[in-house]
Amino acid sequence: MLCFTHKNTKLPVVIIVNRITSLCVLFLVLHLMVSKTSAMILTEEAAKAGFLEKKVENIFKEIHTLPLSISKKGIQVWTKWEGSKMLTISEAKHVFYHPNEFRTFLANFSENFPKVNQMCEKTSILHQEGVVRKGVKSKLKFPFPFSDRLMIHWQYTRLDKDQDEHLIMLSEDGNGELLDKFHTAEEKKRYVLGRTFLCAYWIKPVYDEDGERRIIGSNIRYMFSGDTGGSIPKYVQDMVGPKTAFDSVEGLIKFVQRKNKGSIDKYDPTSHGSN
Repeated sequence: MLCFTHKNTKLPVVIIVNRITSLCVLFLVLHLMVSKTSAMILTEEAAKAGFLEKKVENIFKEIHTLPLSISKKGIQVWTKWEGSKMLTISEAKHVFYHPNEFRTFLANFSENFPKVNQMCEKTSILHQEGVVRKGVKSKLKFPFPFSDRLMIHWQYTRLDKDQDEHLIMLSEDGNGELLDKFHTAEEKKRYVLGRTFLCAYWIKPVYDEDGERRIIGSNIRYMFSGDTGGSIPKYVQDMVGPKTAFDSVEGLIKFVQRKNKGSIDKYDPTSHGSN
């Protein structure tokens, strides 16, 4: 019988082959387990994103049944109270920038959002889970005498969800893991914990009407449904909520304008009215 000798120990070829085979099988099993776990995470992540996306679509379908709070500079804001929580929706029907001009903003949302929302002091990425979902923490500055707010939620990024169409969503749903790991004792003392039930930016292309499907601009929609926490009088929320929704759309438009500084200004808020 053929043998291999190593330090005076003889192992038959068949034993060596069996051991190598066992190792290969073990590695294969481990690989399949990891792949299955990853697939489960991706499936759960995709299912959750799809569920939230459907909610966003349904909310925007209500848009013209809600009372109008603001209409200026081509941006409209609608507001609705649902028990103790406020829903605000804002829209710029037609902005003369291609949807992909806004893609950079959404791709680096944590870095860019404080630049368009004056109340947002800082947004930090806490934990990446899969391709679409990441945990984020936002610190919000509130005017005196109110305490600053902290929000910890999941962010779902759907760039190119359709041709030249981009969507980003924030939701606290299932954020217990994030709160346990990232809500520090110091933050509990300093901040009031707010809640983000659902927040979204949705950028869609606007096409010409000559049948050629040529993109002539973007439709920008924003929505926020949440609870800022603590005790804030309703009349204050009625003032701040719609203004924040308006600023979130106008700030995004100005962000792209600054990025295109030196080029032709494609956004003229007086040219397309408020419709």
